[in-house]
Amino acid sequence: LGTDDKCFGDNEWMMCFQFYGITHLTVRDVTIRNQRTFSSLVANFEHVVMENIIIDLPDKMYAQNQDGLHFWGPGRFLSLKNISGDVGDDFIALAPDEHDCVSNITDVLIDGVFLQEADQGIRMLSRGTGRLDRVTIKNVTGTYRSFGFYINPWFPGDTIGNFGNIVLDNIDMRPIEPVYDYTESFLFRIGGKIDSLTLRNISHIDPRDNRPLMQAGIPFYEALQEGESAKYNHIRKLTIDGLNILENNPASSDADYFQINCPVDCMVVRDTEVVRSPEMECKGSLVKFGKEADVKTLFVHGLVANGLENVFKGVEGCVDTCKFSDILC
Repeated sequence: LGTDDKCFGDNEWMMCFQFYGITHLTVRDVTIRNQRTFSSLVANFEHVVMENIIIDLPDKMYAQNQDGLHFWGPGRFLSLKNISGDVGDDFIALAPDEHDCVSNITDVLIDGVFLQEADQGIRMLSRGTGRLDRVTIKNVTGTYRSFGFYINPWFPGDTIGNFGNIVLDNIDMRPIEPVYDYTESFLFRIGGKIDSLTLRNISHIDPRDNRPLMQAGIPFYEALQEGESAKYNHIRKLTIDGLNILENNPASSDADYFQINCPVDCMVVRDTEVVRSPEMECKGSLVKFGKEADVKTLFVHGLVANGLENVFKGVEGCVDTCKFSDILC
């Protein structure tokens, strides 16, 4: 199935499924093969369920937006379960105001995502005042090439994003050879205005390179100049609850796993384990605070780590208050 869509100016985008202005949509037990661009686009929706969807892409093309499931607001009550396959761009995209800068998407549950060498994982995009809120994404596994989770405004200009409460739980995505060269690879890249972001039960097992687990406040577009991070990024609460890092590859020795380069009101790190092979050089850090970091309070509880040059790097001048308990390094 395919239709032409003029939403992106003069470009014609061939999509498998498009649903606009719909309530009570259910899509189950469907395989989408060799999509030219988006596998599906759902916009202006309420009560949408998609389950047991396979995205099969044997003929992948470079930088051709061969996305998976894409959602635009306004929308609420979205449930995605057991979504698997391969894509040449975003596997799942929650982009409430990508088209109009004002629409919202709220009340989202994504449970069971299985990536098979996907270029990118899950993107959450709010480019203006449109809000993405009450989102839970859990049980994500498989292999990805360049980006795991992208949460930010993306578009250049006076955009700041509008993110409410987002929970990512039980994530075990293994990186393979990246496909892009215009930016470094990462598991999480975070930007925009965010009320609360929780990363729970995150595994990072034998990475192939030194890509960071998370970058917060790193420029999301070339138009963002040095010194402007606070203008475009602010996280009220960032929680890392349950982190398992296990590695033995010397190529990842100098990794700075969490890179903070923006204002964060409260950062909580608890129940974290970093276990490195004795053969690896003692380099890298668990958390690196950049020169534009501004963390009001840092709480750390239950941390075990070995093989790191610094557990927390650059704390002085970037963190106002630190409270630590049950640390073994």
